[in-house]
Amino acid sequence: MATFTMLTSVALISFDGVGIIWSLLVLTIIYYVGKMVWLALFSPLASYPGPSLRAWTKIPAIYTTISGHDHEIFTALHQKYGPVVRIAPKELSFASGSPAFQDIYGSRRPGQPKPFKPRNWYGKSSNGADSLITADDSTHHRQRKILSNSFSDKALKEQEPLLKRWAEKMAMKLRSSATDGAEVDLLKIYNCTAFDLMGDLTFAEDLNMLEEGEYSSWVKAIFSGVKL
Repeated sequence: MATFTMLTSVALISFDGVGIIWSLLVLTIIYYVGKMVWLALFSPLASYPGPSLRAWTKIPAIYTTISGHDHEIFTALHQKYGPVVRIAPKELSFASGSPAFQDIYGSRRPGQPKPFKPRNWYGKSSNGADSLITADDSTHHRQRKILSNSFSDKALKEQEPLLKRWAEKMAMKLRSSATDGAEVDLLKIYNCTAFDLMGDLTFAEDLNMLEEGEYSSWVKAIFSGVKL
């Protein structure tokens, strides 16, 4: 009798455990389905045009990104739906720079709602410290105030001789390749010039990439990280 009672108790406990697991699973499914319905039909982005499937799931957006055809797909979508297209449940694509660029990336004007910047959109740094991109409002304001003078109109104009010098270096590199009849990877030339220029601006020393026509290990690591 005692053995039967013990086995019955174990069975009930086992059944209760399975019941709890199934209940949690059903609730999870209901939650995600409800969230999908809300995002697709009732969220603030529901009024924007775009393919119906993209309003329900991010799978099409992920596929086009992985396949490398974003630029072609987005162009076709804008031609069909207009200057603003919903490309995912929580994402919009803008075909024009104004006023979208200022609204998204510019400074907040008095009385303007705070721009929406989900911090989970950006990956966390390895040391856990927030950068200018991932920082919260107060930290971002402090960091931006430190850097703002470097990007003022006056400061950028003062760098014009340096920019011209690197543009001339790039032109000489292209002219030399053309004289030799060598094939030129323009993307690599532009990237090498840009990173050498950034090195010159930041450290007063370039990375010697334009001269050698090859990426440094540091830049290769950056490109690999971005791709990942």
